[in-house]
Amino acid sequence: MEGSQSLLLNEEAFKICPDPKKPLFIYEWLRFLDKVLSAANKNDLKSCQKELISQLIIRINSGPGPSTRHLLSKCIGKIYTIGDSIDLFNTIAICNDILKGKEESSQQLSVKLTALSVLSALYESVGRLVGRSFEETFTIISKWIKSAESMVRAEILNTITKIILGLGNASTSIHKDTYKSLVKPYLTDRVLSVRIAAVNCLHALVKEYPTLYTMDIDGVTTLLIKSLDVSNYHTRLAVADVFATLTKLAIKNTQINSGQGQSNGNGKYWTIESSFNLLSDVFIRGGIGGFLKSTVSITNMSSYSSSKEIRNGITLAYIKIIKTMGGRWLEKNQSFVVTHLLSVASKIGPIASSDNPTQIQEALHMRRCISFIFRKTFGQIISEHTQISVCKIFGTLLGEFISSYEVLSETNTETLPSVKHISSSQVCTVILLEISALVQQIGSSVASLFTDATGIMEPVFASFLHPIQSTRVAAGWALRCIAFAVPSLLTPLIDRCISRLEHMKTFSVAIDGYSCALASLLTASKLSPLGIPFSKSRQVFQLAEDLLRSASSTSNITQQKVKAAWLLLTSLILSDPLFIRPNLSKLKIFWKNSFPKDKEEAEAENQRGDVKTWIFTLTSRSGALASLNAFYINCKEDMNESIEKKLYNALESSLMTLAQVASLLKSHGIALRPYIFELKIRLYELLINMETGKYNSLNPTLLRELVADISLSDNSSSTTITSLSLSACSLMESNFLGGWLKTTDESSIEMELHANRSHLQIIDSLESDIFESLTCTTLSQGYWPELISPPVKALDLSIVVFSRLYPTLASKHKIQLTEHFKEVIKSWQRTPARQYSIQLNVLTALLLSIKCLSECRNAKMDNDNLRKSNFELVSNYINHEKIPLRCLSIEFLSRMAQVTKDAPYVAGIAQYCFDKLHTLKDEKSRASFGITIGVLHNYVGSLGSSQHLNTSVSITLALAQDPSSPTVQSWAIFALSLIANTGSGMFKGYVEPCLSLCLRLLLNVSSHHIDIIRSLGKLTSILITAVGPELQSAVGAVENLRSSFLVACSMMFENSDSFVKAEAIACLQQLHIFAPRFVELDWLVKEICHLILLQRESIEVKEHASSLVPQSMIERYGGKNECILPETGLEGGLFELLDIETDPEIINNIKESIIFLVQATGGEHLNFWMIMVKDILATSTNEMTSLNGDKDDSDKNQEEDDDSTFNVSSKHSDSGKEKLLPRWGARVFALEVVQKLLQLCETERAHLDLALAKELQLSSSGRADFLVLHLSDLIRMAFMGATSNNTHLRLAGLATLQDIIKRFAHVSETEFPGHVILEQFQAQVGAALRPAFEQDTPSHITAAACEVCSTWIGSGVVRDINDLKRVHHLLVSSLTKLKSTSNNITPLYNESTATLEKLAILKAWSEVYIVAIEKNNDENSLLHLVDPELNFLVVYWMAALRDAALLSLPPEYSNQLPDDGGSFYIAECVDSCKDYYRDVWPTILLASSIWLSKTDFELTTELPTCRNWKNLSKESRFDIMIGMCLEALCCIRNVSDIDNRVKLCLKSIHFMMESEWFQGKLMSDMEKCIEIVNALHRIILTRDNLSTQKLCADVASDIINVVIKIKQTKQFQDTRSIGMEGSDGCFDTKRSLAFALLEFCLCLLVRQIPQINTSLMNSKTMTPLHFRKYAKLPYEGHELIKIALQLLSQIPNLCHYRGKIVILPSILYMILGVIRESARKDNEQIIGDVPLGHVSIVSATAIQSLRILLSNPLRDEDNIIIDDNGNKIYNSEEDEIFQEWCTEVRSAMFSLSLMDSNSNIPVDQSIILLSLTVMITSVPSDFILGSQLFGKICRIFQSVIASENTKVKLTALQGIISIFSKKDISKSYIKILGPLVTFELKKILEKGNALERIPDDIHEIDEGDYLILPELCKILTTILNNISSEEKQFQLTALLIQVLVSFVIPSPETRFKNVSKNGKQLNDFCLNQLTNLARSYTENFKKCISAVPLLKTRIEDGLKHQGLRSSQQIQMAQMMHGSRKSQTKSSNVGTPTIKLATDFNTKFD
Repeated sequence: MEGSQSLLLNEEAFKICPDPKKPLFIYEWLRFLDKVLSAANKNDLKSCQKELISQLIIRINSGPGPSTRHLLSKCIGKIYTIGDSIDLFNTIAICNDILKGKEESSQQLSVKLTALSVLSALYESVGRLVGRSFEETFTIISKWIKSAESMVRAEILNTITKIILGLGNASTSIHKDTYKSLVKPYLTDRVLSVRIAAVNCLHALVKEYPTLYTMDIDGVTTLLIKSLDVSNYHTRLAVADVFATLTKLAIKNTQINSGQGQSNGNGKYWTIESSFNLLSDVFIRGGIGGFLKSTVSITNMSSYSSSKEIRNGITLAYIKIIKTMGGRWLEKNQSFVVTHLLSVASKIGPIASSDNPTQIQEALHMRRCISFIFRKTFGQIISEHTQISVCKIFGTLLGEFISSYEVLSETNTETLPSVKHISSSQVCTVILLEISALVQQIGSSVASLFTDATGIMEPVFASFLHPIQSTRVAAGWALRCIAFAVPSLLTPLIDRCISRLEHMKTFSVAIDGYSCALASLLTASKLSPLGIPFSKSRQVFQLAEDLLRSASSTSNITQQKVKAAWLLLTSLILSDPLFIRPNLSKLKIFWKNSFPKDKEEAEAENQRGDVKTWIFTLTSRSGALASLNAFYINCKEDMNESIEKKLYNALESSLMTLAQVASLLKSHGIALRPYIFELKIRLYELLINMETGKYNSLNPTLLRELVADISLSDNSSSTTITSLSLSACSLMESNFLGGWLKTTDESSIEMELHANRSHLQIIDSLESDIFESLTCTTLSQGYWPELISPPVKALDLSIVVFSRLYPTLASKHKIQLTEHFKEVIKSWQRTPARQYSIQLNVLTALLLSIKCLSECRNAKMDNDNLRKSNFELVSNYINHEKIPLRCLSIEFLSRMAQVTKDAPYVAGIAQYCFDKLHTLKDEKSRASFGITIGVLHNYVGSLGSSQHLNTSVSITLALAQDPSSPTVQSWAIFALSLIANTGSGMFKGYVEPCLSLCLRLLLNVSSHHIDIIRSLGKLTSILITAVGPELQSAVGAVENLRSSFLVACSMMFENSDSFVKAEAIACLQQLHIFAPRFVELDWLVKEICHLILLQRESIEVKEHASSLVPQSMIERYGGKNECILPETGLEGGLFELLDIETDPEIINNIKESIIFLVQATGGEHLNFWMIMVKDILATSTNEMTSLNGDKDDSDKNQEEDDDSTFNVSSKHSDSGKEKLLPRWGARVFALEVVQKLLQLCETERAHLDLALAKELQLSSSGRADFLVLHLSDLIRMAFMGATSNNTHLRLAGLATLQDIIKRFAHVSETEFPGHVILEQFQAQVGAALRPAFEQDTPSHITAAACEVCSTWIGSGVVRDINDLKRVHHLLVSSLTKLKSTSNNITPLYNESTATLEKLAILKAWSEVYIVAIEKNNDENSLLHLVDPELNFLVVYWMAALRDAALLSLPPEYSNQLPDDGGSFYIAECVDSCKDYYRDVWPTILLASSIWLSKTDFELTTELPTCRNWKNLSKESRFDIMIGMCLEALCCIRNVSDIDNRVKLCLKSIHFMMESEWFQGKLMSDMEKCIEIVNALHRIILTRDNLSTQKLCADVASDIINVVIKIKQTKQFQDTRSIGMEGSDGCFDTKRSLAFALLEFCLCLLVRQIPQINTSLMNSKTMTPLHFRKYAKLPYEGHELIKIALQLLSQIPNLCHYRGKIVILPSILYMILGVIRESARKDNEQIIGDVPLGHVSIVSATAIQSLRILLSNPLRDEDNIIIDDNGNKIYNSEEDEIFQEWCTEVRSAMFSLSLMDSNSNIPVDQSIILLSLTVMITSVPSDFILGSQLFGKICRIFQSVIASENTKVKLTALQGIISIFSKKDISKSYIKILGPLVTFELKKILEKGNALERIPDDIHEIDEGDYLILPELCKILTTILNNISSEEKQFQLTALLIQVLVSFVIPSPETRFKNVSKNGKQLNDFCLNQLTNLARSYTENFKKCISAVPLLKTRIEDGLKHQGLRSSQQIQMAQMMHGSRKSQTKSSNVGTPTIKLATDFNTKFD
């Protein structure tokens, strides 16, 4: 199709297409046609329109399936929209004729539905062009609908909807009949798809038929409310839409009539109050029965039916109306909306006061609905500023409702709550929960609301005295949220609660209320980064202790006191283990006293006590168990044998208590039941957290209780069902048990209304479990805890404990359990409801048990009797009527097959299913056993054989094709997808038939059977995975598969169901992974951009959409049904979603998508991102001003409130949805985006270079964009964040500011050379930092600001002293927090935050000091600013280092810590402060090292006071500092900043080495010195950072230099061991510094050039990994090798001469290895990295090291004896060692010479020769070379001199000069190498025609010869110096003169200027040499020139001309100097009289 050039159907191809594939052929043609028509030209379409229409009409008569039908009608509509409309009426007539047909066969019905669909598309697309033809259509379908089936009715109503929408008011003639005949009857149709279609039709009709929202609005609303009865989720959403539109139009009509002065002329006067009052009446009554009758008493609610469906519909209607009116409307009418909804909440009281559990649940549901309305409106569509004002309104109203409860009754007697109290409680609870949610959204910006005098804290606090507990608990939750948002309130609120409790501890309500408040605040302190002071924990514990001890003295409030005490203790344990540790002994006593001591005492309890006593006992034990559980979870380190014993006793006693439940209930009644449930919950929670092995001995008793709970034995009337029953069926929950509702936005109120979830009435009020409500630390979803009712929770926990215990039981006990469950179920056959509950509970327990068993290692169910018993239990429920039971039994059976691990048994179960499918033909059996096969495959794989797989696929395929039962089809398709998912490679043969099934069903199944289509989506996705990467193949079969997959995806994407769309997106995503070339990504992205912002899309769609967006710039195309993105495109839309979404997973997906977009387009569209982020961060002052103005206007005209507010909303309706100001979370993320942009752009130089950026922007005509051009915007955004009133935003702003400073600190300002660009932003940076140093700023913000401050000062941007002082002053002001010693101030936060702040201040000062030292110069003003504080700071630095050293001790040394803490921490917060010290001490250590190195480790005599610190001795300071360095260097963990920490420590050691005292102290303990070197060795070995390795090398150099210095100066007494290592000829490797340094050097060399270690390289497996070319090393690598070589040359100085001979081979080996690698030639490259003959810095250093080593032979020159003949006589031992030394050196020289002949490693001969030369010239004169080595060296010289490379030859000649210059060895070398020199000289003379005579003219020679000739002459001169014979001297002098004069320019006055540069240089060289020769050999020189006069003339002329040139050069230099002086004088004369304040010419460093 894609290659077709025609729009027409290819009839020939269609004819030859097989019949089964023809429907797909037609669909693909229509799909292609639909795509092409969108871009078709009208003229091109005209040419084939007639034929095309005829082909399409033929397709109508073929009766295609729903998918093809939809596409066909869409194409026809497009044709008439784009092309001519001549045949339009003919087409309509044809369709009408088809509809008139009377035949009702399935084929004809399909044809009629196709015609109906075509008419829908035509009326919708061409609109009024159809004229009045729609009337005929309407008449036909009006008659047809009466006799049609449900599916057809829905289609007819959809057609009417499109007629109304397409024609608008042109279809007026049918509006009345439509409403009366079509809409009204079907709004309450029992088939919900018909009802939804009718509601949608009414929605379209309302917009065009004014009567509905004027005269007949009451009737319409009544119908809508009736349609909500027995409705589903989609129906309620549709009804809510109609309500919203109806309300909007009615209000608009009222406004128009009011504006025209008409009262009731055109309908009723309808306001928003009218709509809300109507909805509220229906909501309260739960239906329409009598809601218009004013005589009905609201207090008597029992007479009205309860309908959650109706209430949910009304809830959604409220939300939709408010959202339709808009955010601005809500902002203006916030008070009205709040008041109205709270008035509704107040009316819940009569229902909630009922004793009927159903009505209590109904009241709770209603309250949750009202809270849901608040969340979806005030929580989503208004800005933070408005939310704050809403909070004020809530606070005011709360004060009104709570005012009457602020004073407690003095009698303190318990009374039953009245209806008034309960009504008040409902309102107060709603208010408090909404305040808590708003506070969570607003964050710390809400602080003023609770701190100002006009705030709302007082009403919230007064709520703790409300007589209803739910209000008190809600107040506790609200207080927790407030304290978390505003941490500064935590401590004052705790003080207030403690004070209130102490003063009101005789009132039960006060005890309960304020204990809830305290528990909430303690939990908030755990979540807060700032915490609370330790003193508060002590006060709370004391208070709890007092409550427990005084409980028995006040019998009327004993239970409240005990519960409050244990609540406080549990919260204290959970908040921080440190809080409870000091009081652990008392806590043990409390635990001990809460439980009986032994069994006898426990049994005796049952015989005594009344109800109150048992309530007290059960409450006490529940609280004790809660605290034990909290301790077990949170205080693992404090667990010991004593506590475990008490824990076991508590478990045993609790189980004994539970064993007496029956007798207790019999004796004392059901009043104990809630407390029994609480005890069970606490007990089971503890058991779940414990290992099962710790309570094995209690298993029998525990098991009896668990079985009784699961089988509901304790209460014969109970029908409690576990909430785990559906989630246990993880595979089938989403598809068949309503699990998909979890992903909707309305899940919190809709979940319990699903047909298969309606039995789970589990949500309870907050007070049902205050321990969970107030001590939970995280919420899975929502803004407050959603609790499970205690009976259900106890049952859930018992099932979980049972499942964990089950795998440990013996098989016989498991059989007994199963048999017992069977008997219990059987015994309740006559009570179906109870039996159903027990069945669900039992199956859930067994299923979870089997799951636990399968997760145990080596677990297996191999007992046949057990398997048989379990099978008998579950087999009866596989085809049960109840779907939950079916799913549980299927999962259990499959899981059981999994754990049996027995193939025959698994095959038997599969065969059982096969047999059942053959024998049973009912729908539920076929569906159930079909899916059982699939689930079985899912857990057991492919059942071990292809035969079973084939049977399973065949059966499920057959079931999936059964059109008689949609349920069987959907279940079978799902089963097929499970089989395919586990079939692996064996399933590939079944892909084609399965895909064919998918296509066939997608083509033919109606969209109303959504379960089938969803299952098909899952199957398609799995089939794509099964084919996998093969999809990218071009083979015919694969190509057909790929095409089919794409078609299937397009069909699913066209479906209106969001979950089907989600599956389509998932499938396309998979296809894009496997075959990216074939997925139209541009189309997909456009579609996703529209889906992603739809308000009603499911979470699943958004997740897939967010993960698929690959680019930012997308096309936006209009359309009335399309979702329009904001101006900022997709990126802005995603940012808007951040403000709306609450699900953490979706928020993370959105953020990831934005980050991906930044990475993909940040550089290309930088300006776009900067503008968008700047808009998000911009302040909203203008917006707030406009809102205030609107409020003022509304106050002037209150009577027309609805009208005016509607105008506001409508005014913005044309421009799309109103823009919501970004919330703080989005703004924080915006700053993260800025930081990501900074990180992304730093790799490109232009982003950080202003000059280059401007140049590139100019060259690109402004298209290029760079970050440096947006610097002002970056600073402004960081400033906005840093100065915000939101804590998170302030921290993000400071972090962004620091990133900006780091990256732009050195960017130069182009207009002012010598200045940097950031200088102009000094004021903004200072202003951004200043608020963070205010007194009331939280510590962590001040700490972050200190870091930014030090970064700013150290960056060098600020250079002027006055500018520097501004920021410096902030740091100085922070020092007051260090100097302050007052203990009178009560801290607001935990003491650890003070530690954090003080350490941050010290770190900031240390960083500033370090930078000041690094930049120290005469003009440096920074050091002058720091100096005044140093004497003070260094003391605190040392104190902090001492603290850090103590805190770094291992746990076993914790007893060494001071009892009263350190200088900056208290003893209680040791653990929380360790991380703070770990982060700062390296920087502080470096600063201290610098300072102490200058004072030789002395401190000033006048020391400032510092807590818990004494002036330590120098030795102590040494031990602390060097110890911390060594620990840090040795304990290298994988942390992010390890390199930085190591660098700081190394720098510290380096600076400390500058102190002479430190040097001596370190050398006095050589082991410590060796330890440092070993640590350096480890760092080199493990860290790849070259700068870190360089610092290690520097420290090693410092150490060896200090050792050598001390050895030479002998300034310390104990230096005998220094320099004497190896005196016995061996080394102790653990105590030898020399050996440690050797290891270090080897490691340093091998890390750079691994092949130096030949033993490692000889391993074949390691060679490729460890070979590294020397030429590829970076500069830093060369430096490291150089330092290593220098160290090697110095190491022998540490040794005795006996030790030197031991280490010499190793040193020479390493040096020669470096020479070899540096000389290695790369034969793989045509042109080498370095030219031959080049001596690198490494080669030079290695050669220099050889010179140093060989210049110091191993003998003591001081002990030499000289005989009478002047001969030296050596000590025999020293002479022997010298001979060994000579042997080693000869070996090294021989190894070096062999490198030249190694063909495997080609080397540069010049470097080898140079090395040999240095060695030859460095050894002593009595060193014997040996004839073999001598000959080898001479041959190398001969080979090199013969080289064609000039540079190589030069090296050889220079080497010869060096050797010839050494007279004691030169003779033999002259004899061998001298002829080579004369030969080379002869060749050059021949080239210059100077061989036989001196030439008369100049003859140019080769360029290389110009370089070689001087060296040859120098060699001759050196030989001349070595000749003693006068005759030979004269001959050689004559030769030299002749050679030199030959190259002196004759007649230089005329010829010199014509000579080349090389010739001129050679001329001067020859003249200089002749001059030297004349001085050294005057007589011979005179003889020669006198014999040849030409020589004399040539020399004289040359010398004269040379002298003349020299004098001319001197004169020229003098003239230049004089001209410069005159220029200076003239410039001084022109100096201006007005001097600028700032000298911009100053060069700042």
